[in-house]
Amino acid sequence: MKKILFTLALLLSFGSYSQSILNLDQMFDKYETLYGQYIDMDGNRLFLPDEPNHENISEFKNHPDFYKIDYYLLICFEGDFLNSNSFSIKYYCDDEGKRSSIKQIFFKNYDEKKETSNWVGTSIKYWRNGKIKKIEHAK
Repeated sequence: MKKILFTLALLLSFGSYSQSILNLDQMFDKYETLYGQYIDMDGNRLFLPDEPNHENISEFKNHPDFYKIDYYLLICFEGDFLNSNSFSIKYYCDDEGKRSSIKQIFFKNYDEKKETSNWVGTSIKYWRNGKIKKIEHAK
């Protein structure tokens, strides 16, 4: 399983956001429950309780949280929200709040007995220009 996730993450790293070797649509077919949120530099959720998404973020330019945006986090669940395996993509955002490039991608397995999710496989962090910044392996 870890080798598959590592290979998948590497395939993502060889493509750009707009031209990925891996077809993200196929990933979204498997991980159908999607949840996205904007995050500030301290890791806090922004825009509560309004919850804009990457498609309507321009409508929130006058919101006090708009200029606090650090990245957009998209969590994709294989089944039930928060109670299933998932993969997450952190996106850098441009000045308009739109996703611009991938910042990080990682996977989590859900442990039903412990009711927790644990990071598995490989996490890849990227610079804004798309070059790999860091590769970490779960222990």
